[in-house]
Amino acid sequence: MWEKFTDRQLADMIRSGEVRAESRAIRFLVRNNREKAIRWVCANAGGREDGEDAFNDALSALCINIRSGSYRLSENVALGTYLMTIVKYTWLKQLRRQGRFPGMKSIADDGTESIEVVRSAEQIMMEQEKDDRFRQIFERSLTDREKGILMASLVEKIPMKEIAERFELGNADNAKSHKYQIIKKLKKVLGDDKFWA
Repeated sequence: MWEKFTDRQLADMIRSGEVRAESRAIRFLVRNNREKAIRWVCANAGGREDGEDAFNDALSALCINIRSGSYRLSENVALGTYLMTIVKYTWLKQLRRQGRFPGMKSIADDGTESIEVVRSAEQIMMEQEKDDRFRQIFERSLTDREKGILMASLVEKIPMKEIAERFELGNADNAKSHKYQIIKKLKKVLGDDKFWA
């Protein structure tokens, strides 16, 4: 029977520097992610050997990031997802270096370069960190009622009249006014937060 670990346990095992613990964590990551990574590379202009190389490079980078502290656990990004992001970034970087990027010509007939923009792993992680920070601020700064009004309006797309009834705000105009005040409050908190400055 295979061992199961949480992302926190895996990160702690790799960070520990203890050879046996680190080996167990790496075996777990290989068993659960290697074939998926190889399939992704094969589906994106690579072969099995390319996939193995990209996975090994990504796994090494992951371990270095965990040991150095540049990787931080997130409830929204699983360790396997982070590893796959590194695999994708590593492989796309390799394709660009070799001039084999799918759908990209190195130089068009008229002599101009044709470049397709690819988001890097760092950009993806920064966006996820920004989303995490926004959720923290949203949860911490607003009351349950304020969160409910915003969610009903912006996510569920409920009409203002119905929101007014649900939250006992009188009428649709009062509901709009409350929504505006809540958004204004959230913008103020975001503006005061160093992360968003």
